[in-house]
Amino acid sequence: MLHAFVYGTLKEGHRNNHLLTAARLVGPAVTLKRYAMRCVGFPHITPDPDGFPVMGELYAINGATLMQLDHLESEGRLYDRRRVQLRLATGRFAWGFIYEAGAQLAGRGVEVPAAGSALAWHGPVVGGRW
Repeated sequence: MLHAFVYGTLKEGHRNNHLLTAARLVGPAVTLKRYAMRCVGFPHITPDPDGFPVMGELYAINGATLMQLDHLESEGRLYDRRRVQLRLATGRFAWGFIYEAGAQLAGRGVEVPAAGSALAWHGPVVGGRW
């Protein structure tokens, strides 16, 4: 079984979550790696040793779902898929794929400030507003 960590439009309640209908939500998680987050209508992250962990959701997925996510994220162009270590809300640790901003996207958009000690993107939700 593969795992994908999502932090933006793929989270529950957001516009691309429908791509995870064949997946199982493992639960809330946070990256151990530190990032900067920016938004251009959707969030993207870049590694930053002075940044913050990212809060999101971990899903158990199959290969077909991973291919759909790669397509959505324009893997290799807009985003690069990486494997990172995560801490679950239960305190356990897990590994999962995450999409980091690729060269075409990195540094673009408005900086998303940290919410306390971590980065979190909250909107827009399906049918909602920013």
